[in-house]
Amino acid sequence: LKRFWLKPWAHKGCESWAGVAMSSAEGRPRPEPMKFDDFDEDDGEGGVDVCILGVAAASAFFAGIFGAVGMLLAGPQSFAQVLGQAVGGGFGAYTGANMHKEVQHFSMKRLCWILCGAAGGSLASWIAVPMDMDFAMFGCSVLTSTGAVA
Repeated sequence: LKRFWLKPWAHKGCESWAGVAMSSAEGRPRPEPMKFDDFDEDDGEGGVDVCILGVAAASAFFAGIFGAVGMLLAGPQSFAQVLGQAVGGGFGAYTGANMHKEVQHFSMKRLCWILCGAAGGSLASWIAVPMDMDFAMFGCSVLTSTGAVA
């Protein structure tokens, strides 16, 4: 029987007398929270924080620009618009994710994941957004950027 009143700092979520956060009654320190770049295996730096809202804004901006060009070429809710949104949103998100790094490093794996997410968001916008909706291009761009950062 463990007597928790002998070690009040050993409860889950409590801090010890030294100020170190403890995760269990055995007194093991909690692991550090994961950062965005911890999932990227081929990035040598690891630990660069990325502003997700900034990445989403860059993705939405470029998805809107490329999607508008596709819409002008082939009409609203056309394949050219969806393709332009996916390509613009994907490259915009990749640029936004890498723009504040000291050493620029191209990662094909990361680019493919972002492009797949942007393509999924573009397909969702093609299905969900009606042609005659007000601000349809804005809504499609936001759905594309959401897919790119997901």
